Amino acid sequence: MEVCAGEMIGFGHTSPCLVPATINQQVVEMLTDTGATVSLISERMVNDLQLNKAIEPWKLGPVKTANGNPLDIRGVISLTAKIGNAEVEYDAIVTKNLSRGIILGKDVLEQMGAVIDLKNETLTFEGCEPVQFSGRVTESLEVQEACEVYIDGTHDVPAYSEMLVPITTGGR
Repeated sequence: MEVCAGEMIGFGHTSPCLVPATINQQVVEMLTDTGATVSLISERMVNDLQLNKAIEPWKLGPVKTANGNPLDIRGVISLTAKIGNAEVEYDAIVTKNLSRGIILGKDVLEQMGAVIDLKNETLTFEGCEPVQFSGRVTESLEVQEACEVYIDGTHDVPAYSEMLVPITTGGR
């Protein structure tokens, strides 16, 4: 997708699909990501949760990100997470660098019969109570109403990727 200078883009006040969870008696936020075929945890998060002794070797070959870059895999770890009133046991790939500490991928979401309700910002596992997303971008914005946003310059944004670009707002 190419976005050109002076082009107005529209966006809503979307929130990342972060759900609170408890792992190893510590509260963490997990990114619910239906675009990730596997679940991931950063090496740093493994260390923060004091789980580094539980890492096993990864034997299934390379894993690539959505933009085709290979992940720096450190191993795999078995996790038990309490999300709402659900207890979820799953394997997560341990990686060197990750945009979020924990990514709950499609493997776990399908296993648990997950329903993601974007309108009400909830995640519900089969037979469990809904869990409210905790990451609300709108709470950190000073301006809560809609406004015109213009991209400064031309930027190529690869599919399935994120990029910070300079903007100006109309009338602000």
